[in-house]
Amino acid sequence: MTMERRFAFGENSLTKGEGVLLNLSVLTLIGILLVVIVSQWRSWPESGPQIGLLAIFALVFLRLPNQVTPRQMHLYLSVQTLIIGISLAQASIFIFLFFILSVQAMVSLPTRAGLRWIALFAVVTGVGNLLNNPDLWNSLLNTVVNAAGFLFFGAFGNALRRAEAARAESQQLLSDLQDAHRQLQAYAERVETLAVAEERNRLSREMHDTLGHRLTVSIVQLEGAGRLIDRDPVHAAQMVKTVREQLVEGLAELRQTLAALRDPLAVGVSLSKMLQMLADEFSQATQIEIQTHIPNPLPDLLEAQRNAIYRTAQEGLTNVQRHARASCVTLTVKSTPEHIHMIIEDNGIGYDPANGASGIGLHGMRERANYLHGEFEIESQPGQGTTLNLILPLHKEDIHA
Repeated sequence: MTMERRFAFGENSLTKGEGVLLNLSVLTLIGILLVVIVSQWRSWPESGPQIGLLAIFALVFLRLPNQVTPRQMHLYLSVQTLIIGISLAQASIFIFLFFILSVQAMVSLPTRAGLRWIALFAVVTGVGNLLNNPDLWNSLLNTVVNAAGFLFFGAFGNALRRAEAARAESQQLLSDLQDAHRQLQAYAERVETLAVAEERNRLSREMHDTLGHRLTVSIVQLEGAGRLIDRDPVHAAQMVKTVREQLVEGLAELRQTLAALRDPLAVGVSLSKMLQMLADEFSQATQIEIQTHIPNPLPDLLEAQRNAIYRTAQEGLTNVQRHARASCVTLTVKSTPEHIHMIIEDNGIGYDPANGASGIGLHGMRERANYLHGEFEIESQPGQGTTLNLILPLHKEDIHA
């Protein structure tokens, strides 16, 4: 028979160390009572039954299962109370066994049920005191003192139970948080995978719709020029010139696409340098003048923030090249203790945001901003250019809220 959880049932189980300590205390008390009985030995007819009752109490205690139901605990307390009541008719020292039952009742049962048992222990103790001491006032005083002791030990057991319940609840909360963290990580990985797939699909569509179209047109033009080169060399030369222009524009678009495929985020480059490289490549590929105002260094950012800023700048410049017909672009980054603000402004043809801004790229920029509890805004009017604003909070508690 182990002594790991003798005082517990269900959710109120004590730890192994606590159970061992309490059970050693109980067995020690039983041993002390046995020594007292033997040291005050009178005769077998008088002291023998006391030893027998003490042995029965110890045996019932040791037979108590590690995990018991409230009903089983009530039955156990009833049997032990009966044993102590019979023992009190012979010697008052058996009152000390009620201290054990007080702790068990408060540890293993709800508070009200445990207090009712302690009240019953006090009544049985009072009857036993009267049997062993006819002096009413003296017996009453001893009963009150004993009841206070029962209540004190019961309060100790109740506090122990509450502490163990709080520990179990904390462990459960920790386990729930760990599960939630793992689920969040898995969700983030899925979102990242979907984002990568969406970006690849978008680039594939763009290459097909732009570079593929230009190459197809160039092939047709070259075939036509080949047929006209002898009959109409002037017209054929014009067609070759057109092909050359198509290929130059296609090469610029290809450079833009390849720049999008490169990921400087993964090689530890600072965000300021990344944005400057992006601007330089954009200007070289499109021949559009770009002015940058990017502080270096920028505030300490989360990886998700760095990615959102870079991808928004990348997508914004791509939209300028494809739709704005601009000759100049300004890329500005500002930071405050609360936010980081990126602005992309062009001098292009502009448009009415109420009738546009529905492309996949703009939708993705909004999603990135919303995911980081930020803001994404488009300001534009026909003939007055377009301005993109990305504002992200810098406080991590704002981002993870």
